[in-house]
Amino acid sequence: MSARRSFIACVLAIVTLATALAHAAAPHVSKARHDPRPNGTCASRPSRWQREQCEEFARSAPGDEYFGPMKISYLGIDNTAHDVAIEAGAYTTSPTLISRVHFADLALRDWERKYPGDPQLARSYFLMIRVLEKIYVEPDQREA
Repeated sequence: MSARRSFIACVLAIVTLATALAHAAAPHVSKARHDPRPNGTCASRPSRWQREQCEEFARSAPGDEYFGPMKISYLGIDNTAHDVAIEAGAYTTSPTLISRVHFADLALRDWERKYPGDPQLARSYFLMIRVLEKIYVEPDQREA
């Protein structure tokens, strides 16, 4: 029985060593992020739809860029507008909610300044206007 166990242990050691050598001999593959936009242009796209998609992608804000003094991403701006709209109910005068909306509004304006052609801006402005309508403070009512 012990001869069989030592044989199995030898086979496992050989397989482990062979696997380690195969991984060491394999060529190194870079895991760098691939940018689908060739040199900032979309000329190499074969179809019209793919060219339009590439151009829209080039105008869009990256997901890992943050805007405004609180450094909010464009997803954070939409989430803030959505959450405050739910928390406010029909209307609100809560200073906490008002400050959250104001910081998201500053981030939205910064986003528009940096990426004026972003296709998601219209949706975000719509959400922000809906939230500002629920804030019953005169400056926000005028802005909405």
